[in-house]
Amino acid sequence: MPMEVTNQRRILMLLASIAVQMILGGVYAWSSFTPSLTAHGISLSQSGFIFGTMIATFTLSAIPGSFVLRHRGARTTIAISALLYFLGNMVASSFSGSFFLLLFGMGILVGCSIGFGYVSVLGLAMHLFPHKRGTVAGLLMAAFGGGSILLSNLARHLMENQNLNVLQIFRFLGITYGIILFICSLPMERNNHRVGEKQQVGHQLASKEFISLVLGLFAGTFAGLLIIGNLYPIATEMEGNLINPAIHISLFSIGNVLGRLVWGIFQDKYGSRNSILASLLFLALAITPLVFSTHPFVVLVVALLSGLGFGACFVVYASATLQYFGIESFSRLYPLCFLAYGLSGLIGPGTGSMLATLAGSYSYAILLSLGILFLSIITIWKQLPRQ
Repeated sequence: MPMEVTNQRRILMLLASIAVQMILGGVYAWSSFTPSLTAHGISLSQSGFIFGTMIATFTLSAIPGSFVLRHRGARTTIAISALLYFLGNMVASSFSGSFFLLLFGMGILVGCSIGFGYVSVLGLAMHLFPHKRGTVAGLLMAAFGGGSILLSNLARHLMENQNLNVLQIFRFLGITYGIILFICSLPMERNNHRVGEKQQVGHQLASKEFISLVLGLFAGTFAGLLIIGNLYPIATEMEGNLINPAIHISLFSIGNVLGRLVWGIFQDKYGSRNSILASLLFLALAITPLVFSTHPFVVLVVALLSGLGFGACFVVYASATLQYFGIESFSRLYPLCFLAYGLSGLIGPGTGSMLATLAGSYSYAILLSLGILFLSIITIWKQLPRQ
């Protein structure tokens, strides 16, 4: 990237990055389409599998996306994201009850679109504002989280007020969101970020800094996903059962979005190491009350605070990767670090459900999460150097 970038260009690229994140974050509004998909012959389990495939593809495709980013720049990578998003929704809009066509369109093509776009804007935006990396990362991650709110409301409006069916909505999203993504690619830098030698990257992957970041990201997302993945049954089985479980999920989501902003600002002030340790400790303290009580008020507070702690996972580790390894290595290393999130997504919610079934309560699942969190805190405290 050229060294000289005007303030106007810098702000324009940041705004474009926020728009990209809001569009791609709509992935978490997938459940808004589930009732309509069942009317077209897609079962609940099939819909869930498509969503899981989309998340897995998103996580994995960030790796080839980072390769394109390094060699072709953010403009090309986001343009590819726009094309994949358009094609994926066009394929999905013509699935006509075919599970595999819908899986390919949304699970694979749109999943790849998210991975390519996500990795493009994150490192670029933090590089543009080196003294506000945490705040910028927080803004982008909050936009990603807010994208689901935007799309869920848009989908409801199109269904209820415009009388569009789910196939027409997919087509609408492919065209409109695809065009917006392409427009957002235009102000981006086309220059590539040349990377160091593979030997240097191999050394970085084996470094105590990188291992600490992977461990922290896994621990935080494991605990957070275990909570959100089982929050509905926890809420329905709680003492008294007087509160709509949807309120707990909404509180977790609100905390998640706010947490991305709060922890980004916190990181700018106190640094990466302190932010990682503080966020993991905060999350551990937030979920501890569930070991002792499922009182309605307790579950409400845990939902909000655990969401707040979970939001840190998508800010502090991205910023820390850039801080410890630099912009040239960020696009190669962070997608690999982000695989920890994919791993925790595969085993976190299921582990919580399994332990609850075996033990008759979620206490043991929470204790397992606490053990992983405190193990990571101790390891990171010893291994991650101060800066």
